[in-house]
Amino acid sequence: MIYQSKKNPDVTAKIVKKPNEMTVILEYLTGDETGKNVTITTSTLQRYWRKTDAEEPTEESTEKSAAEILNVDMDEVNKPYAPEVTPHYIPKPESVKEYEAKKKRKQVDVPDFDTIVDDFGSVSVKVNTGYVKLKDKFTTVWRKPGGVFVYTVEELWKALTGAGLTSKPNKDKQRPYGFEITNMDDYNTLKDVIIKSMEG
Repeated sequence: MIYQSKKNPDVTAKIVKKPNEMTVILEYLTGDETGKNVTITTSTLQRYWRKTDAEEPTEESTEKSAAEILNVDMDEVNKPYAPEVTPHYIPKPESVKEYEAKKKRKQVDVPDFDTIVDDFGSVSVKVNTGYVKLKDKFTTVWRKPGGVFVYTVEELWKALTGAGLTSKPNKDKQRPYGFEITNMDDYNTLKDVIIKSMEG
């Protein structure tokens, strides 16, 4: 038997158990509490609920009636959402490309700063944070995250390029030539040429 709430006609329930003469357990069939059970007294049942001739709703009938009431095409409702939008491609700025390229570079294979200080100790006149100043009082050898960087004058530049090292212009007028060393072969060539030039 289906009961309808007198307070809220949209709420229906059925008796699932009658533990004793004074109480019943109702299961809500419709409304916010659908599927939940509640224990009430038989007097509460008589006062707030009325018997109906309605049949117990099935999932199929509930879905159909809801679809009919709302005038909804259930096939369309269950269709996955796929917006018809053409994605816009925004090209990366050159600065971002350069930054990403730098991050992808391998770690450089050159000695740490303490080793550089030891290697050039015989031809250095000053050791500062991150760099060594050499005997000619112009050339500096730096250890930076990107490798070993040397800034020098024309005389040493000739010797280093003659040994096969590649130079780049440097903005410092006193040291207009730069070298970027990123591997041990070039580092050893650099060390041998500098020490030979300054000790000889």
